Amino acid sequence: MLTSAASLAYLSGWKAYDAGEMGLAQRYYLQAYALTKDAGNIAHEAFTLRILAYHGLDNGRHEHVLGLADAALERARGRVDRVTESLFVICRARALASLGQASQSLTEADRARTLAGSTGTEGMTGWASMWGAASANVASQTAKILDSIGDFRGAERHHAGARRRYSGTEHQRIAALSAAAEGHSQYQQGQIEKACATWSQALDTMTGIRSTRTLKAVHAMRSAVAQVRDRTVRPALDLDERACTWLREAS
Repeated sequence: MLTSAASLAYLSGWKAYDAGEMGLAQRYYLQAYALTKDAGNIAHEAFTLRILAYHGLDNGRHEHVLGLADAALERARGRVDRVTESLFVICRARALASLGQASQSLTEADRARTLAGSTGTEGMTGWASMWGAASANVASQTAKILDSIGDFRGAERHHAGARRRYSGTEHQRIAALSAAAEGHSQYQQGQIEKACATWSQALDTMTGIRSTRTLKAVHAMRSAVAQVRDRTVRPALDLDERACTWLREAS
C-alpha cells in the first residue's frame, strides 16, 4: 500500500511539473520519497531520488543533482534488472553533463544505451515502466546531453529515436515533445525547412494535448521561425501560422 501511494504521489508530482508548478511538484516528489522509505522499498526509493535529480536539472539547480543521481544508482544497483538500471545510469550522465563533465557524461550515456538495449517495458518493475521503454528514455536523455554540448547532429538522431519509440504508445505527449526538440536540433544546424516539417509533425501529435510544456514548446517554435520570417521562407511562414492557430485553440 505504501509503494502504491508512493507511485500516486510521484504521478501527482509529474502532473504538477507538466503544469509548470515546480514547487508543488517537488513537494509531491519528496512525499513519494518518504513513502518509499516507509515501505522499505529501496529500489523504488532510488527511483524517486532519480526524479528529484531530474527536477533539479530542469530547474537549473545543479548543486546537488550529481549527489542525488549517484545515491539513486547506488541504491538501484543489484536490486533492479539491467534494463531498469539504464534509467539510473542515464540520469547520472545528465548530471555529469550539467557540471561540464562532457567526456564522462558521454561514457555513461553509452553504458546506459548498452544496458537498455532495444526492448520495450517487458520485465521492468511497474514503477520503472511508467514512462515507457527504457530505450526511449535513454535516447531522449542522450539527446539532451548532446544538445547541451553543441552536438546538434547527434542530438537530432537521438531525439528522432525517442520520437519513434514513443510514437504509437500511450506516451503521445512525450512523442510530441521529442519531435519539437528534434526540430530545434535541426534548426540549430541551419536546416530550416527540415525543422519546420518536424515541428509540423509535432503539432499534429499535440492534437488534444494541453500542458504547460507543450505550450512552451510551441512558443519556442514561433520564436525560432521569427528569425527567418523576414526571408519569406514559405515553410517558416506556414509553420508560424499553424502554431498561432494551435495556440489560439489551446487558450
